[in-house]
Amino acid sequence: MYHPEAGTHRVEAIFQNTANRLIISRLAAVEIESAFSKKIRAGVISADERRRISAKFYLDFVSRLKVVAMDDIHFALASKLILSYGAEKGLRTLDALQLAVASELRRAGLIDFLVSADSALANVAYAEEIPTINPMTV
Repeated sequence: MYHPEAGTHRVEAIFQNTANRLIISRLAAVEIESAFSKKIRAGVISADERRRISAKFYLDFVSRLKVVAMDDIHFALASKLILSYGAEKGLRTLDALQLAVASELRRAGLIDFLVSADSALANVAYAEEIPTINPMTV
């Protein structure tokens, strides 16, 4: 994996199961780089380590992951999700966009589950009847 943390073993198991289709939104690539930057700011990784794990991610990005572009339908659905769950469940903008993509993929039969360690996102996914695996839980 890119950087070990709680739940890494569960995510690795999902990646290693060749029966799984690994699909991410284009937004996920930006969020990954943001997470790597946050780890540098926190002193968890060095800039050299970031270059190494970024290179590994982009190798997966082009060879292993199916990347889904975001379009107007995702933004419209994300707005509806924010209106429905933003105040009550704390759904944030980028999470709503990720969930909108997952919702569309689920309706099309292209995904079986969403993987997220974000409990607010997982709670809304559950409310939207999208099965979710939280790698932080056993």
